[in-house]
Amino acid sequence: DAMTRAILGIDPGQSGAAVLWSPAGSLELWAAPFEGGEWNVKAMREIIDSAACKGAIALIEKVHGMPGQGGQAMFQFGYGYGHWVALIQAAGLRLEKVTPQAWQKAFLPDKMRGAKVPKTERKNRLKLEAQRLFPEVRVTLKNCDALLIAEYGRKL
Repeated sequence: DAMTRAILGIDPGQSGAAVLWSPAGSLELWAAPFEGGEWNVKAMREIIDSAACKGAIALIEKVHGMPGQGGQAMFQFGYGYGHWVALIQAAGLRLEKVTPQAWQKAFLPDKMRGAKVPKTERKNRLKLEAQRLFPEVRVTLKNCDALLIAEYGRKL
């Protein structure tokens, strides 16, 4: 099913991204529409509508607050996640929530996963893997997770 349907991969963080992969192999990328401390819900809806018109399956990283994050940051993070989920559901798209552990397992060797590996090291490794898989894309730390989430969905 996923091989014949478009896949929308979403990293729901404020510095995340959304990636729409089509079965023909084309990619559309959007930076998270978070501007001036606010989520741009209209821009989020345009991304979802673009995916809906292609009959996409949406995969979003299932997230939670992180220890050490301030209350305001956690609130904004959860707020954005809620917007994405609501817009996806309103558009009638199939929604899959995937944990970071699940999708990262497909791209990182065992020794690169877990709390013992510094986040920077893990993120850089994920960025390298995304660049290897998508040589035609300018992969950044902001879009690499969304690219890999979409690829994970494509492989499912």
